Amino acid sequence: MARSVFIAATGQHVGKTTTCLGLVGGLTKRVQKPGFIKPVGQQHVLVPDGSKVDIDVDLIRTQFSLNHLAHADMSPIVFDSMYTRDFLDGETESLDSMKARILRSYEKVSASSDFTVIEGTGHMGVGSIVGMNNATVAKLLDVDVVLVASGGIGSAFDELALNLQLCQAIGVRVRGIILNKVQPHKMEKVAYYVSKALLAWKVKLLGCIPFHPMLSSPSLSNLQSLLDAEVLAGADQLHLLLSERLLVATRSDIFYDALHRRGIHPATLIITPAARSDVINASIVTWTDNPDLRGALLLTGTTPPSREVQLLLAKANVPTIYSNKPTLQVAHLISAFTPKAEIMDKSRIEATIKLVEESLDLDDFF
Repeated sequence: MARSVFIAATGQHVGKTTTCLGLVGGLTKRVQKPGFIKPVGQQHVLVPDGSKVDIDVDLIRTQFSLNHLAHADMSPIVFDSMYTRDFLDGETESLDSMKARILRSYEKVSASSDFTVIEGTGHMGVGSIVGMNNATVAKLLDVDVVLVASGGIGSAFDELALNLQLCQAIGVRVRGIILNKVQPHKMEKVAYYVSKALLAWKVKLLGCIPFHPMLSSPSLSNLQSLLDAEVLAGADQLHLLLSERLLVATRSDIFYDALHRRGIHPATLIITPAARSDVINASIVTWTDNPDLRGALLLTGTTPPSREVQLLLAKANVPTIYSNKPTLQVAHLISAFTPKAEIMDKSRIEATIKLVEESLDLDDFF
């Protein structure tokens, strides 16, 4: 059997890419040529040759310099937003053709690599409507699956049960389970009880990855993309990770007094209407006086900040973006947002790799 493992999950934003980053990072210390492939992707970017490539493929290929692998082989199938309807209308390539393309790409990647990490898309059933779910792909490639689930006991096991049953029905081998985002003070208890529950499935718990606030914090670049916002200042600091948020709608004297009485956390995102030049000025003064606490500004509303304010922001080099959406809509969008690592998120990527390597016994995979 090929030296490969298929990383799947019980849902979206559970930790597949986090796990893959750590595994490929571990591979680079064990073999000369690590391999990576995401057979079916959704979110994509355009690479220099003009082809669509899944964003996780682009990230991992760039991060680990996997130049021995072609983009097209690492990301053979990408479903855009219209693909499902086009498939059902008979306007795409056939299912057999897609399977053959995935198999050819996988064979090329694995033949050129010492060990290959395969990343799935969403939960095990994603892609069923076109006959190409994760379990089907793993069966096609004849590889073991490792399932990633969110940390917990009851809810985690319920989600695992649904995905394990699909693997069992299709005849896919499940090598083990990883729990991600486990609260550090609950690690021992969660590991004990989930291991006990998994005995019914005869599946091993491979490890628990603790919750890390930094990995769940959006960068200013993430928020710029989410809100389609304009960069007003501090373009060189867009990859600042923002671990705290402060929505300011009060008077500036109350805001300024609160900052000095309670203090402000480092890497705080201050969200305020763009017309509130008083709050903006107070933020500039606070961060200028306390550079170690530097955060970022997100200005909102249909009225952009004045030219005078923009010049002050540029002079102070305070990272600032502006969205013409209402403040409450912006706050809601951010609350519902789960950030993903980007190519320039070096600190997040390095922290992710370190956390996974410290939390899992990588020999269980290789």
